[in-house]
Amino acid sequence: MQKPCATARAGITLMEVLISIGILSIGLASVLALIPAGGNEARRALIADRKASLAANALADAIHYGILNTSKWSAVPTAPYAIAIDPIGAAAFPAGVSPIVLGGLNGAVAPGVFLGADDVAYQQPDDLDQPAVPVYSGGQRSSTGAFSWLATLLPAATTTPDMYRLSVVTFHLRPVPPAIPGPFTVTGGTGSVQLTSGLPLTSDDFRETFTRGSPILVWAPGFTPVWRTVVAPLPQTTGTVVTGAELMLDGDVPFAATMVYVYPGAVGIAEKLVTLEGVSPWSL
Repeated sequence: MQKPCATARAGITLMEVLISIGILSIGLASVLALIPAGGNEARRALIADRKASLAANALADAIHYGILNTSKWSAVPTAPYAIAIDPIGAAAFPAGVSPIVLGGLNGAVAPGVFLGADDVAYQQPDDLDQPAVPVYSGGQRSSTGAFSWLATLLPAATTTPDMYRLSVVTFHLRPVPPAIPGPFTVTGGTGSVQLTSGLPLTSDDFRETFTRGSPILVWAPGFTPVWRTVVAPLPQTTGTVVTGAELMLDGDVPFAATMVYVYPGAVGIAEKLVTLEGVSPWSL
């Protein structure tokens, strides 16, 4: 009986090559799709790190430059005091919140205090194979000025009349002057507000105006405004236009809110309960 002889295989077929190329292409496409997402997450992590460090430094700076000392204020409103310090942004605040200047920190002096200096500026050489080098000005490393802050000092909702809430709002790439609609009229709810005016907005404008994690100032006439963070913006859209919206907040508002003030570029907030400084022989 004759046995069939096994034929030695000489190589791979064209079909196998094509299948392998197809699998490799799918794998490479998946890896390439992760690069933009990874870059975006790295950017968000960098912003979160720098806004946290800037907020801690700004709280200390605000106290150091005299926000707790009424003699350092350019104007002293009627007590209980409600003041705001924003020399480089010139933002709008609710009625009853008085914009002031601290000890002459305005004009050309203000950016040195209210701009974060830890975002070091780099320059890329013409030879892209070479690493970027830091930029120096006057013998010191320059920063991009992408981060900034403002501060408010508002009466705290406590039983102690001389307690105040010092709030520092941090910004990334803050537009100056702000080119957004507002303030927005709202109706208050439990942990949320419903927008009733300032609409319609395009979907893109709404996303830029009410970003998740951004601080907003919630107010009603006769009440002390409070800072809250937007946890979830819930727009109601018709095509590409937002005709209504609800903003879920990170805490309840202790009054029936009627208006919110939005600050473009705001990325975080840090707060601290403080008391005003008294006058003593050691007061500056």
